[in-house]
Amino acid sequence: MAKTREKRGVYRRLSLAHSLPLVSLGLAVGLAGAFLLVSHISVELRARADSRAETERLASMVAKALSRSEMDYISASIQAYAPAEITVLSETGAVVASTRGQAPQAVFHVAPVIYDGNEIGAVAASRLRDGGLSMPVTAIFFLVLLACGLAFTSGHIFAQRVLGGLDRVVTAANALRTRRKDTDALNAPTDFVELREVNVAMRRAVASVQREADALRQEAFTDPATGLPNFSALIRALSGAIAQAQVSEPAALFCLDLDGFDRACESFGGGVGEVLMAHAIARIEDELEQLSASGVLEISEITLAHPSGDSLYLLVSRLAGRGAASQVARALRSAFVPPLDACGYEVSLGVSGGIVMIPEDGTSTQDLIRRGESALKNVRRGAKQPFEFYVPSLDREASDRLQLEAEIREAIECGEFVPFFQPKLDLRTGRIRGCEALARWHRPGGSYTSPGLFIPIAEQTGLIDEIGHQILKGACASAVTWLKEGLCLDVAVNVSPVQLRNPNFRDRVLEVISETGLPPKSLELEITESVAVEDPEAFQEIINPLRAMGVRLALDDFGTGHSNLAILSRLNFDVFKIDQQFTQNLERDATARPIVEMILAMAESLGLETVAEGVETRSQARFLRQRGCTAGQGFLYSRPRPAAEFLTFARNWEDRRRQRRLARAV
Repeated sequence: MAKTREKRGVYRRLSLAHSLPLVSLGLAVGLAGAFLLVSHISVELRARADSRAETERLASMVAKALSRSEMDYISASIQAYAPAEITVLSETGAVVASTRGQAPQAVFHVAPVIYDGNEIGAVAASRLRDGGLSMPVTAIFFLVLLACGLAFTSGHIFAQRVLGGLDRVVTAANALRTRRKDTDALNAPTDFVELREVNVAMRRAVASVQREADALRQEAFTDPATGLPNFSALIRALSGAIAQAQVSEPAALFCLDLDGFDRACESFGGGVGEVLMAHAIARIEDELEQLSASGVLEISEITLAHPSGDSLYLLVSRLAGRGAASQVARALRSAFVPPLDACGYEVSLGVSGGIVMIPEDGTSTQDLIRRGESALKNVRRGAKQPFEFYVPSLDREASDRLQLEAEIREAIECGEFVPFFQPKLDLRTGRIRGCEALARWHRPGGSYTSPGLFIPIAEQTGLIDEIGHQILKGACASAVTWLKEGLCLDVAVNVSPVQLRNPNFRDRVLEVISETGLPPKSLELEITESVAVEDPEAFQEIINPLRAMGVRLALDDFGTGHSNLAILSRLNFDVFKIDQQFTQNLERDATARPIVEMILAMAESLGLETVAEGVETRSQARFLRQRGCTAGQGFLYSRPRPAAEFLTFARNWEDRRRQRRLARAV
């Protein structure tokens, strides 16, 4: 174990900067040695070939001399050829020639020639004596082998260490990429300093990328205001719930709406709205935890998402059925019974919603969300219960609404929206002091459509802007016609919030006044209080130039919202209009009379006129007149009429009023 640790420690100190020169030196020595060995062998082989040729010539000379038995000549020839020592071995018939001090280089074997029993001569044959490789050649050969072995061994070790280090780096990278808790892979040592530095740099880079990816993922799938999953995260969770839902264990999607949230934001401001939303979410989460603790559902199977505004989506998986979904809805409803505390204000909110069951009501994310919202819209339209399950008939209603929207667009292009006029009577004198222009849809064929059918759709789709402009233009044109007929009446026109948000609203009003020639003092714009207090500065910037020209300003449906009296007192309205729900409840609700009296007293203290809407009985008119209300408007006097018919009505009314006055005088 100690040797293994020591070896491992050496390898951990191993560096590419140290290993590369060693391998390079081994390869260089091996190549140089191989070159010297080849060169030396080549030179020696060439010299040996030359020696063999000379020896053969010498052997030829010796053979000729032997044939003449001229031994002295042989010795002289050999001495002339090269300095050599000559040894004649007569007993073997051999002549040996060698350089002085060297081993024998050539041996000449002398064979006697016998002819007819007589020795007449001899023939000599020579051979090169092979003494093996010389010592320098042998030494170089072994040096080359050693260098090659060193180079091969170093290269093999080097390659194994490099590949092993790279494998560890790749393993660590994969562990980081797949987010595995593999400590051994992340901390695996490498044999080279450079690879360890690469490993560390790689881990830091991957960790940085992962942090940035986590931040982007958090931003992409989280609502920044509440920290809840946003709409994209809801789609992902809904897709997973669809894949797992079964008929026996369905999932449920709740499309929730916080009732009264917008009104609270208008009254107290956006900062209070953020705190209120946070408290509402906490209420829902606490209620869900209690349901989980009671065993009705598992908290791990819940997704609460906040796409925008006051809309919330609740996805609950693995329910027992519609009964369990209804129990969740009742729990959510009961969670908002106590008021919420937001920045010191006690605010009462409610919750309503549409419910779709998965997979019973669909297996597409788009269809499920659309159907849940259809159920929620049905609740908003006045359903009996605060929570409604989706039913297929809602799709037919949605289809009818789409058809109606297309017809409204076509009607705008054809100019089919016209004003009807309802008179406003002075409660003290009975004189018609003005009228309100109400939108009607004049269908082809002469029929009229009530605004209750098309106004909600027009407001939801933004088409109310063009409809309002057509009504404004028609009302001003009619007032000019009456003026030419000798009937001077003020005309009041409702202005929707969508119209006021149009940056060209003021210019369009001025354009209508200029085109029709209506005196600005004869035009009255009715604004709801929610629009007035939403952004007082922007509201004044739009209205003040019109008021400077003489256009009057009325606060419509006063008392129905959370009025900010401090803001309203700065906006310089001319008229307070009392909503018809207070007027109609004067005879059957004891609390209605104090509210109406308070509104009338407030208007009187501010020097404003008042108009009561929805006057239907003489007792209502008498109460309002006794309390100082300026004018009354309702079916007691007249239903809304087209422009020409209203002109006739107004003339007849004035004629009858004069006759009654004359009769009283007589």
